[in-house]
Amino acid sequence: FPVTIYTTVLMMLWNEVIELGNLSQTVVSGEVINSYTYRTVYADKQWVRQSEYYEAKQIGLKPELMFVIRSSEFSNDERVRYESKEYEILRVFDKGETIELVCGALNNG
Repeated sequence: FPVTIYTTVLMMLWNEVIELGNLSQTVVSGEVINSYTYRTVYADKQWVRQSEYYEAKQIGLKPELMFVIRSSEFSNDERVRYESKEYEILRVFDKGETIELVCGALNNG
């Protein structure tokens, strides 16, 4: 029987829609306005590894979500928007064909 080998990328579901964002600045009437510009990508949502959670917590970070995206879609983004909530990208793991984004919620107010 032939053996089928799947790479990590093929086993991903890519069924979550997330938005990746970077800070952009515009000048309006001489005043600098900071805002985030987002673009949509597909991702695979995964659980934050227990070791990652505890290591981050020791230095005051609170990782909540992890997304895997294709490396070609990452542009040193700073934020993720998922289900109308904004997250800061706390850590990036480059896995070659994919990138893991460990995210923590922003305190909005």
